[in-house]
Amino acid sequence: MFWRVFMGLWFLISTAQPVSEARVEPHLDNRIILRFTDAVIISSVFGNCGNPCVVHSNNGGYIINFQLAADALTRSNTRLVIDGDCYSACAVAADQARVQTCITHRAVFYFHQASVPSMSRVGGKDVEVRSDFGDPPQSPAIDTWVKGHGGYPKDGFLTMRYAEAKKFWQTCGRGMPLPKPDPRRAKARRSSFLFSGFRSLGL
Repeated sequence: MFWRVFMGLWFLISTAQPVSEARVEPHLDNRIILRFTDAVIISSVFGNCGNPCVVHSNNGGYIINFQLAADALTRSNTRLVIDGDCYSACAVAADQARVQTCITHRAVFYFHQASVPSMSRVGGKDVEVRSDFGDPPQSPAIDTWVKGHGGYPKDGFLTMRYAEAKKFWQTCGRGMPLPKPDPRRAKARRSSFLFSGFRSLGL
């Protein structure tokens, strides 16, 4: 009995691979994980938009989140289509990922000073207070344009419409994807048309 146990242990030891040489099979391909991570980062600021990622309206947000999204757009080769209003940090992302971005005739960019939000107690309520105002991290080309038009306002926005924006961004249609119409716009147009019709009838 002893010899059987001894020979069995000897056989296991002699045929075992060193840990350093053992082959480890990954459960998931790293590229799949990276693509999934990029999709999550992009959707966190632009919504679940797919590829191309069509932006009909985006109010901006934390600049760092949009910078990470711009990196994810480039890394994943995702096209960004600006088909409407792109405010503040949205403009930062579209600028940073300009190679991946195209604009339609409906594109409008809104620029203003960046700030740091914090919560403060006012009148027994928590309210958001902004401080440490400064210029956002736009590219030199966009920064020069903004400063040539009065700079980044602290209150309100400086707007860049399609006629100016197409000097910096590619226009959609020439090797870039054309977005599908925004169904909300079509619905608004139909409502406006019906309302105008009723008014013309004196209803």
